[in-house]
Amino acid sequence: MKIYDYFRSSAAYRLRIALNLKGLAADRSFIHLRRKEQAAPGYLAVNPMGLVPALEIDGRTLTQSLAVIEYLDETHPTPALLPADALGRARVRALALAVALVALLSRGEAGEGPKAHEMLPWFILGFLAMMALRSFGLLPPAVVAPAASLSSALAVVSMAALGLMVDLPGVTRAGGRVLGAGILSLLALAAMGCAALFLLHAGGAV
Repeated sequence: MKIYDYFRSSAAYRLRIALNLKGLAADRSFIHLRRKEQAAPGYLAVNPMGLVPALEIDGRTLTQSLAVIEYLDETHPTPALLPADALGRARVRALALAVALVALLSRGEAGEGPKAHEMLPWFILGFLAMMALRSFGLLPPAVVAPAASLSSALAVVSMAALGLMVDLPGVTRAGGRVLGAGILSLLALAAMGCAALFLLHAGGAV
């Protein structure tokens, strides 16, 4: 088993976490995205999309981290990364895809890693959206707990990966935009909470 990855890639990071949780050993091949090694003919022969991670196993190459993680979960079922019930699995997949979407929206130029000040507002919005879903009962605690290994943990890992990409001058220049995005996100969450309380009060629930 061989994994092609990059230490700054949150997608590769989540796959390494899954491998470790499953107790699976894999050789690692480092693909330096900032140096465009993903566009080299040698790597394009492995993954024509030029993305990391890619996992070579039993003579086949698997791509797209969430698909690879589900393959590992199906072929090595212990410990399970997904809940036993269909509804729980659907909710975990939705959260994991939401994290992947946030990362996609925050990407920089094609072939280049995003800057911290570009990613941070998206992660703030994504985390607040997850908090809101849980606060309003759409994500009950019984679902949130088993989802941690494939959803909440992935978001935390993405933030850890973000920490490896901090461009201090860029963050300083964009500090106002990041702070503004955070304040607007908090105000939006507060407005949602007030609206929910108003509706509950109007309906006589409180």
